Amino acid sequence: MKKLFISISIILFSYFAKAQFQDNKGFNFQGYARDAQGVGLRNRPVEIRYSLYPAGQPSSIHYTETHTRTTDLYGVFSAVVGSQSMTTFSKLPFSRTNYWLKVEVRTSGNWTTTTETELLSVPYARTAGNGNPVGTVIAFAGLLANIPQGYLLCEGQLLNKADYPELSSVLGNAWGGNVTQFNLPDMRGLFLRGVSSASARDDDRATRIAIASGGNTGNNVGTLQNDETRTHNHSGSGSTSTNGNHSHNYTTAQSWDRKSSGTGNGIAEYAGTYSTGAAGDHSHSFSFTTNATGGNETRPENVAVYYIIKF
Repeated sequence: MKKLFISISIILFSYFAKAQFQDNKGFNFQGYARDAQGVGLRNRPVEIRYSLYPAGQPSSIHYTETHTRTTDLYGVFSAVVGSQSMTTFSKLPFSRTNYWLKVEVRTSGNWTTTTETELLSVPYARTAGNGNPVGTVIAFAGLLANIPQGYLLCEGQLLNKADYPELSSVLGNAWGGNVTQFNLPDMRGLFLRGVSSASARDDDRATRIAIASGGNTGNNVGTLQNDETRTHNHSGSGSTSTNGNHSHNYTTAQSWDRKSSGTGNGIAEYAGTYSTGAAGDHSHSFSFTTNATGGNETRPENVAVYYIIKF
């Protein structure tokens, strides 16, 4: 049986020419299959296994996928590494890990390692694609279905740390979580407020609560502050309804000289109840309740967007 050889060519120029690397497609790979005499294996089916591992750790495989390809008239084949499991591939920590690519091939029987090469520019284009570091939260004005690759919606989801190692490392359990899981920020219907060491900007910062179980409390990132209206007074002019005319009754004594009336001498007294008529100026103390006004919440003028986070 003739021994199988593969000449490997990772297409670097394609990225620089027209950004062939895309978040949802992986990166282009091209190889040349030939036999021991250097003759190209024409129109021949071959299996190719691609594996990624951190530099110096060949036994620590972070990603692997297998392709079956048929060579062309010259023995050339091509594939897109990352295309078979883009969800897993997109979570690889390219921003902090130098990866090597291991290529194995077989036509039958056991796998044969043909090359192990350090990845250079192409796969790392994903990390530099938008310039935002992992953990960055941005406002997205598009439709939910159009949230860009590499971002997650901030709805407080509980995720496995093993599935999102970079993001979990950045966030920790600030937004909630446990030993193996972490919560994303839940920003639905909320405004953002910077963590402040100045009491004048956040008087109640020490009383902030955890947004989810296991999350931060107090003056820390990830905490929640419930809605509130600051204590205040209302001043100005106003009026209450009038009480209407009324009288005050009291008892008094009247006296007169009988001689003045021509009926005889002497003084007589008469006791009786008299009305003063309409009341004069005086004060009243009483309680009153104002009518409710306003809506369901206290808020400034605003527009709705999605908050999304880079992973």
